[in-house]
Amino acid sequence: MTEMKEFFKNRVNIIGLFGAVLATVLLLRAVNLQVVNGKYYSAISSSRGYSSKTLDAPRGEIADKYGRIIATNKTIETVFIEDVGLNDEELNNALSELILLAERIEKPYSDSLPITLAKPYEFTFESAEAEQKWKDNFKFDEDETAAQVFDFLKDKYEIKDDFGEALVRKIMGLRFDMKRSNFSKSTPFEFVRDVDISVISELKENRRKYPCISVDVVPVRDYPLGNTASHMMGYIGLINEEEYSELKGKGYGMQDYVGKTGLEKYLESDLKGVDGKTGITIDVNGQTTVVNEDVPAVPGNRVMLTIDIDMQTAAESALAEAIARIREKEGANFIGGGAAVAVDVNSGAVLAFASCPDYNPATFSKDYNALIEDKNKPLYNRATVGTYSPGSTFKPLVALAGLNEGVISAHEHIECTGQYQYYAPDYTPSCWIYGYYGRNHGELDVVGALENSCNIFFFETGRRLKIKKINEYAKMFGFGKETGIEIGGESAGVVAGPEEREASGGDWYPADTIQAAIGQSDNKFTILQLANYCAALANKGTLYKPYLVDTVISGETGHKIKKSAPQIVRKIDIDDKYWNIVHAGMLAVTTEGSTSSVFEDAPYRVGGKTGTAQTSSSKNDSLFIAYAPYDNPKIAVACIIENGGILGEGNQVVGVARKILDSYLVSDNEAAESNAVEYNKILR
Repeated sequence: MTEMKEFFKNRVNIIGLFGAVLATVLLLRAVNLQVVNGKYYSAISSSRGYSSKTLDAPRGEIADKYGRIIATNKTIETVFIEDVGLNDEELNNALSELILLAERIEKPYSDSLPITLAKPYEFTFESAEAEQKWKDNFKFDEDETAAQVFDFLKDKYEIKDDFGEALVRKIMGLRFDMKRSNFSKSTPFEFVRDVDISVISELKENRRKYPCISVDVVPVRDYPLGNTASHMMGYIGLINEEEYSELKGKGYGMQDYVGKTGLEKYLESDLKGVDGKTGITIDVNGQTTVVNEDVPAVPGNRVMLTIDIDMQTAAESALAEAIARIREKEGANFIGGGAAVAVDVNSGAVLAFASCPDYNPATFSKDYNALIEDKNKPLYNRATVGTYSPGSTFKPLVALAGLNEGVISAHEHIECTGQYQYYAPDYTPSCWIYGYYGRNHGELDVVGALENSCNIFFFETGRRLKIKKINEYAKMFGFGKETGIEIGGESAGVVAGPEEREASGGDWYPADTIQAAIGQSDNKFTILQLANYCAALANKGTLYKPYLVDTVISGETGHKIKKSAPQIVRKIDIDDKYWNIVHAGMLAVTTEGSTSSVFEDAPYRVGGKTGTAQTSSSKNDSLFIAYAPYDNPKIAVACIIENGGILGEGNQVVGVARKILDSYLVSDNEAAESNAVEYNKILR
């Protein structure tokens, strides 16, 4: 019995000892949870449970007339900063680690704070008005300096000096952007995009170091054809304050991406989808688990354009090759670009829209500094923003005006003596043939004058017409006014005349009128305007509004919701016989004139007109307009090569037009058309 008591006594002691050890372990664990790492686990615990998360809607696709994709979307792994209840000190520590990580993996992150990154701190606004607007928006006093704003934000976000000056400023910029994007438990902040598996693994394996992050798959814009049609497509970017103010009532957030230029901007309301919502929980490891999908995202609408991607690439390649040949001859210091636009003569539908050099919309942000420093200006849209003196491409218009107004006749001959003598001896401008060869054209009728591009003939015709009539006809053909094409930002151009000259503080003289008649003086037109003008010449007076968007297809149902139709701007009432005379002159340019060698083996006939516009004492732009087939016009083109010269190089721009015409009239598009038929069957 005594042994039994002793056994039980020992068992009680052992159990008591075990209990004491267990209590000690539990106490130490509690201290660790509540004291040592209390804030870390509290942050994770507080973030558990059901919450709502936005599902980003894919942006609508853009395709050519045959359904071939130009702009689409791809998915990438993106790091988000989540609100998990960290205090300022903890959040700043986490952000400092994330910033160092982003810089190590060379990924850009958001920092729109308009203060320089290093001392002396200064604002980075481009104007005083922009600075004041920003201060008003964020409630800063008018006279507050950048250093004062810096100190205020540093105190507000409780950023300690221990991080060092550079990191303090970077944390501040990130906190500023998080605040302005309405960062909250239901609105995580996008930190960096397109991270690989090694970065994801590092983030997940170091939860204490990065306690407030999540990684999710999001759709982003992709341009599978790279630079193709970049000036037409435009690019997208993070929404700014002004855009957000305008669009916030339409389902946009401060971290959304919107179209900035081109079709991406013009079609924003069509391309923007409807974001969805999903319920999520966050487990103890910070991982998100989908509970149920409440509202699926609806993709943006699909847009089919009027352009043919084969023609587009033909135009871009031809331009790039022609410019490269001139640069090879002129040397590496040659500065210049070019543009080409092709339109359907009988509808105004744009078939190709090229500006060279170009850029890649997908890498626009990364390439931005290099792009703006490039002396050849790849961001400059030479097709609709650039304006150029049309040179002799303007002469068919003056010929029509002269014939229709009766100041010249079909059979009248005007003598070219090499120099125009009407204003002699004070002013005796030359014909181009006299300036280069010391020769003259002799007597010419209107067809011969167009074929030989005789300045003397058109000086005299312009003098007889007077500037008011020249302006009247120029405006009939759409010059001096935006065409209204869907990409926006286009230039109206300038029709030379007393009103424009006086508006710029100058005086108009009779000599200006005859220069205007040969496409010089103050005349400045876009290449799109010239293409549209050429189409109206070809179809004998129907000026269409050019357009790029053919069809819009619902991203939700797949049904057509919009279909464009040709819009007639005006009918130009000129007797048919005068159209025929001008057409004959334009045909002579390509069969007998300076461009005949380019078209001699073409399986179609072409009406065309060259132009050489002086831009400086030693430089000339080379232009060409054309339509084909001559007997049944379907396509009109206008091309320019800046600083393209005249002798020997003028036909470079004509060669660009030939390749575009070939791609439309000769190339086999049966496969593309077959695909389009099948695609349209699916739509129905």
